Amino acid sequence: MKSDNKSILIILSALVAGGLLISTTARAACSDPPAPGVDWTGCAKDGARLSGANLEGAKLDGANFTGADLSGANLSHTDLIDVNFQGANLTGANLRRGRSIRVNFQGANLTGANVRKSGLVDVNLKKANLSGAHLDETDLIRVDLSEADLRWAYLRKADLVGVTLVRANLSKADLTGADLTDTDLRGADLSGAQLRGANLSRADLTGANLEASGLVDANLQKANLTGANLKTADLGGLAYGETNIQGADLSGADLSGANLAGANLLKAFLVGADLRKANLSGANLEKADLAGANLEGANLTGANLLKADVAGTRFCKTVMPEGAENNSGC
Repeated sequence: MKSDNKSILIILSALVAGGLLISTTARAACSDPPAPGVDWTGCAKDGARLSGANLEGAKLDGANFTGADLSGANLSHTDLIDVNFQGANLTGANLRRGRSIRVNFQGANLTGANVRKSGLVDVNLKKANLSGAHLDETDLIRVDLSEADLRWAYLRKADLVGVTLVRANLSKADLTGADLTDTDLRGADLSGAQLRGANLSRADLTGANLEASGLVDANLQKANLTGANLKTADLGGLAYGETNIQGADLSGADLSGANLAGANLLKAFLVGADLRKANLSGANLEKADLAGANLEGANLTGANLLKADVAGTRFCKTVMPEGAENNSGC
């Protein structure tokens, strides 16, 4: 059902782009008061005071709400096409089950807004404030959230495939079960974020801050974590196949039972990390810092430990690169 909704969004976007889906302005009455279903197509409402207005199902295509106050407004079940909300106040607004195509929310305040089960296509949310906003089960297609504030936001089971989140603040956000495949998260702040069961395959997390984040059962296959900070992150049971974690800081991270087979951990910081029963077969740990790490029951078959720092590292029932078992720390 979710994939069907996404397909419909893509088709609608294509129709809009091709000029095949055009709203009529014949009945638009820009002087009409706010009401459910009102026709404000193409109307100039910049700076308007519409706090608490009920605009459910309204026709707003091409309207301009730049700098308008729509705090607490009801825009649920509303299709928004080519609408400009730049710098608008949408604090606590209800946009649930709506569809937004080519909408400009740049710099808008959507703190605590309800955007659940909505569809956003070609939407600009650069530097928007979405702290505490609800975007559970929302489909985002070609959406730009660069430098957006998503602290404490709810994005459970959201579809964020290919979305741009460069330098976005996702601290303490709930991304449980979210699909972040191919997402650009370079320099993003995900400290304390919940990413249990999230799909981060092929995501670019270069320089991202994942300190104290929850990544249990997440998928990071072929993701790029070069220079990322994963201090004290919980990564138990994580799937890492072919992941680039070069230079990442995983100090004190819980990697127990993680699948790191073939991962690139060149110069990674794993000081005090919990790697019990982790699969590190074929992993590149050249010049990695494993001082004080726990490798009890870990599999290092075929791994590269050239110039790795293993001072104080615990080896117990550990399968070493050449296949022998190391029990020196039992």
